[in-house]
Amino acid sequence: MEGLFEKQAAIYLTARPGYPRKWFSKLAALSPHHYLAWDIGIGNVQATIGVAEPYKQVNAGDLSEEQLKHAVPHAQAVVYSEARPRYPSEWFSMLAALTPQHSVAWDVGTGNGQAAISVAEVYEKVIATDISDEQLKQAIPHPQVQYVHTPLEMSDDELVSLIGGENSVDLITAATAVQWFDLDRFYPIVKRVLRKPGGIIAVWCYGSVEFSPEIDAILRRFSDLGKPFQSQSFKIASQCYKTLPFPFERVGVGCEGKPQELDMHKEMSFQGLLKFLSSLPVVHIAKEQGVDLLPEELLKDFERAWGEPESVRTATYKTYMLAGKRLISSIDHIIFNNFDDEIISLIGGENSVDLVTVAQAVHWFDLPKFYSLVSRLQRKPGGVLAVWCYNDAVVSPAFDSAFKRFHDSTLPFWHPNVQPIFEGYKRLPFPFESVGLGSEGKPLELDIPKELSFDGFLKMIRSWSAVVTAKEQGVDLLSQSVVQELETVWGGSKLVRSVIYKAFMLAGKVKL
Repeated sequence: MEGLFEKQAAIYLTARPGYPRKWFSKLAALSPHHYLAWDIGIGNVQATIGVAEPYKQVNAGDLSEEQLKHAVPHAQAVVYSEARPRYPSEWFSMLAALTPQHSVAWDVGTGNGQAAISVAEVYEKVIATDISDEQLKQAIPHPQVQYVHTPLEMSDDELVSLIGGENSVDLITAATAVQWFDLDRFYPIVKRVLRKPGGIIAVWCYGSVEFSPEIDAILRRFSDLGKPFQSQSFKIASQCYKTLPFPFERVGVGCEGKPQELDMHKEMSFQGLLKFLSSLPVVHIAKEQGVDLLPEELLKDFERAWGEPESVRTATYKTYMLAGKRLISSIDHIIFNNFDDEIISLIGGENSVDLVTVAQAVHWFDLPKFYSLVSRLQRKPGGVLAVWCYNDAVVSPAFDSAFKRFHDSTLPFWHPNVQPIFEGYKRLPFPFESVGLGSEGKPLELDIPKELSFDGFLKMIRSWSAVVTAKEQGVDLLSQSVVQELETVWGGSKLVRSVIYKAFMLAGKVKL
């Protein structure tokens, strides 16, 4: 839900094991045709690459989009916090009047918490999430606000559970943020967590900033200079959310295509103006390409128009808001029912896929729906579905003993959906005909070897969602003493050892 975040995906890629090529050769030997395969829940495409060796075409699908180019470093996050306006309290009173309950609110893309602390004045509890750790370090403390780092590796189900579960949230706010989101992923999550009836989502952004005719003219020159460097997401905001898809029932505060116009005011010095302009993402994007959007000549023009540098002026931020509630109608059900057909058409049509693979992911799926899709997609006869996971790492007796103690300490912090991995998929429903590579209740045990230094291994376990979750709750599972013990029994931080990941596979074909 990545962009503005730690590079968890890069850590995942370097530290996780690669799947052995012989696995894919075995699977290929089971399907008479090798035209089309589907790898779902691809993550970092480790399995996709393996599948592509024996199959002519691989369609690979996942929910996440890479947004690292929007990452905000620490220094910029501080400037961002200081330069932004405060949202008026009456906005939140207006939104609170639209929801019958005021128990839980979710501020998504919270940044430094400017919206979250205002929401907390009218709601009992606010979950404020962001994928940028650096932004959250600048967050404004409030007793009713819980700040949570949500890296993109977090699944939809994990996020829904973290927020409070389905049908649990009275108000969702996204302040100057929703244009960066993967809306195809975000809006279904919104519909799951919003309380029904009564839950409201409100999103807003600000476009132009106005001071005086003379200063505003220079601001327009600055804006024109930045247009070649604006991303599509930035353009959605600059167009005042008039082109933002917003599939929610209107509640009287803007609607799709017609946002409500609002004003925000902030007292600002000349130095404050410079901080605001320098914090804009377009300035940093241009600078990375060797273009300075704030050259000395433009700064002098701003200074002349401003007057005395110490004088304070009133900035008026032109703001645009959309608010709505979930559409409860037959349209929702039509969209849901047609979604399977869209996926099937996207992959290649019914009876078209020779191999479907799911690596370390199927435990997150809605299995009845997924298995129904597989049954329609698989080529008959001959199409095969293979799913697998790994749940342990074996190095040496001394290390394994210490690592087990650490692993046991993580158990309270894993999402419940991870339990099938700990069981080696032994209790995973798998209603397919056996093809000799494991079957329901009896997965095939396999080993995945990988050469790793202790530093590499430590990077992997630091990226575990349980470790991240524990840290957000104030528990450091990888304290200095724990790391020191593991490093000692490993034999040193730079020593490269062979790590054996214990894997479990189930493969089968549709029962005819």
